[in-house]
Amino acid sequence: MTTGELLIALFQAYKDKNDDAFMKAAITLIDEEKAKNHYVLANNLKKILSSPSTSSSRWGGGFTNNIHRTFDLPRDKDNGGYLVEVKYPHRTFDDVVLSDNVQKQLENIILEYKKKSILHAYGFVPKTKILFCGPPGCGKTITAEILANVLDLPIIYTRFDALISSYLGETASNIRKVFDYADRNNCILFFDEFDAIGKSRDALDETGELKRVINSFLQILDSFNNDSLVIAATNHEKLIDSALWRRFDEIISFDKPDEQQIEFLILAKLRAFKVENLDIKNFAKKLEGFSYADVERVCVESIKYCLMNGDVPLDNSIFDLKVKEEIKRAALIKEIGG
Repeated sequence: MTTGELLIALFQAYKDKNDDAFMKAAITLIDEEKAKNHYVLANNLKKILSSPSTSSSRWGGGFTNNIHRTFDLPRDKDNGGYLVEVKYPHRTFDDVVLSDNVQKQLENIILEYKKKSILHAYGFVPKTKILFCGPPGCGKTITAEILANVLDLPIIYTRFDALISSYLGETASNIRKVFDYADRNNCILFFDEFDAIGKSRDALDETGELKRVINSFLQILDSFNNDSLVIAATNHEKLIDSALWRRFDEIISFDKPDEQQIEFLILAKLRAFKVENLDIKNFAKKLEGFSYADVERVCVESIKYCLMNGDVPLDNSIFDLKVKEEIKRAALIKEIGG
């Protein structure tokens, strides 16, 4: 269909209050813009369709179709469940505190992606296969969302509860479906808790099926040459198969924050709230060894306490109370985890 015909179909669907016809025309229009290499326009149109409506529509529900329905997400053959979830994050670098080294690695990835046409012209390709590793709560998932926002791409979260099948051969088939979807749509394909499928084939407790899954993943990753970014994140990098390590263009290690980074994080999280003579340096020392997520939880719980007790300013006594609670929580988790 020509662009003019698609616009007529869109307007006709709106007039007829026909949700399905509107979506069909809209998706076709987006696909045509993508075929013309108008990726920014295509992604912006996708973002509008997938974002929740802020007002009721003229026919009491509007084009609130779920993104799952809109873009034919891959499904598990056995139970029909979706293998991925699509989101358009709005995270920025203000939402996380990163080391200088990690920041530089990310800036290089962003620059290469934005300059990919220049690299292609000289026979080079940008870094598109990236491994995030490090302890939990240190910003791996948030950073993937930041990259998606900065590059104006949707982020495709793989759902391991659906991806891993009990049927022989189906897990590898599901992985291929996910990569095929990423091949058709410019995106960031994000595998969180990657060790769930990337565990070393030499591990004594691994089954033959999981070893076949890893072999399939290696083959698929090797042949995947799309402009989409593949990001895998793990808290247990030592469990990852050595062959998988070599397939990634960039490996970024996230560490727990030092005292100075904890100070920056506390300041960032409390910048919009009333604070009264808070001894941030002292609390940063007490929280050394904790993750970014732990420090953020202390800040959030402190703010909630103030709001629920008459919107009082946040002072040392309140923050100290929440720091002590977080220390007890960490001790309990350690005791339970052995």
